[in-house]
Amino acid sequence: NRKIDLLLFSSTAYVYGEPLYLPVVENHQQTYPNSPYGISKSACESYCNYYREKCGVPATIMRFFNIYGPNQPLGLVVPDILDKIMKSEDGKVKLRGTDADSRDFLYVDDLANAISKIVQKRITGETINLGGKGNVKIIDLAKKIAQIVGKDITFEVKKQSETSKISNLHADISKAEKLLDWSPKTSLEEGLKKVVESYKAKHKI
Repeated sequence: NRKIDLLLFSSTAYVYGEPLYLPVVENHQQTYPNSPYGISKSACESYCNYYREKCGVPATIMRFFNIYGPNQPLGLVVPDILDKIMKSEDGKVKLRGTDADSRDFLYVDDLANAISKIVQKRITGETINLGGKGNVKIIDLAKKIAQIVGKDITFEVKKQSETSKISNLHADISKAEKLLDWSPKTSLEEGLKKVVESYKAKHKI
């Protein structure tokens, strides 16, 4: 058997399901994940905990919140909204969810920095939230992206949220800040500008 120095598992905020309170801390009284994705990650966390306790595997669980950055594929919040805005011909864009839905957003460079610190400090046996600072409404995120690209867009949202969709989800990252001596450095404005630049370069706009 090979000796494992450190096993890092990339989990997700969606293991929390619909939170009982915000921001969400790591020892949140867990509700049931309400998506197949959240359920699968929760199961993997259980395996990590099992092998750590029974076999001594030095595992650390990282719960990612909304990570964004250049060259993300469609199907995620930021690239989806940006793509819809850029391709809109009538100045209208439909958003998923309601105008009350919110998330926090962590730029990929800040995430990489946090992971690097976990490795450097050999943090083991922990579950750590990795998210951005501040709670951002999706409608406000969309407006900010439209402003950066210089398009006048009217956003259409539903009045009622889907039952399987989490409305509001953002992290308490105080544990990560203390344990890793880390905090997000990239502002949402700065990060979104980099995303827009990469989109324009890719599509030769």
